[in-house]
Amino acid sequence: RVLFRSLKYTQLPLEGLDDKAALRYFESLMTLPPLPTYGIPKQDEVADLLRQLNRHPLSVSILACQLKKDSVAVVHERIAQLLSQLPAHITAAEKPLLISFYLSLQKLDGHLQPWLPRLGIFQGGAFENILQAITEIPDTQWQVLRQSLENTCLIQAEQMDGVSVPYLKFHSSLAPMLWQQLPVPEKQTLTKRYRQGYHELASFLYEEDRENPFQAGVIEFKEMPNLLEVVKDALEDSEEWVDDMVDQVQSFLSDFGLKLN
Repeated sequence: RVLFRSLKYTQLPLEGLDDKAALRYFESLMTLPPLPTYGIPKQDEVADLLRQLNRHPLSVSILACQLKKDSVAVVHERIAQLLSQLPAHITAAEKPLLISFYLSLQKLDGHLQPWLPRLGIFQGGAFENILQAITEIPDTQWQVLRQSLENTCLIQAEQMDGVSVPYLKFHSSLAPMLWQQLPVPEKQTLTKRYRQGYHELASFLYEEDRENPFQAGVIEFKEMPNLLEVVKDALEDSEEWVDDMVDQVQSFLSDFGLKLN
């Protein structure tokens, strides 16, 4: 995880940070807009909350998001309540990310909750138009859901040069946890749309490479995790179109100096 400050950056490990590093990261996030409603909380109060979340960088960012809108006391009570509700089989290593995830979900409107698990099909994110086509979330609900997810730090919209549609980058814990909540029949239906959608996208990009190589390359690079996931699954199930998609994805990878294993 890299935190940018002008032209300087800090490399953060994905495991738990020490107290000082976690506090520095937290404080840097609190200086970004929007400003916290209750002001910057005291260091010792923040340190206590960070220890409960194992000072994981991904959890620190969600804690900062929570403390921009609520007081330390409210967030402390929220974490304590969530900890008491976790199933007994959840390990100590899993608890911090689960707590962070549920902290964020608590901020979502109840009527949006049924649509949310459909995002679990994606690998780290997707361009918004592709995501909407595959999930079939009605546009009215999607616009509210997207805003809620951005407000709770679960997704981040990225504008890419030459591409009019934003790429929606997911918090790394989002998709895996959402996928677990989706019933098996809905997983099967969604998987079919996911495969077909990325099969069609690969064919489109393969043709578009000739006319608009820069824009096509941007999309290929950002969507590569999803394209590779579909290739893997399609090979396992011997989809009739998989050979064509393998050739197309291999062509994309070659442009980046990579190859399909």
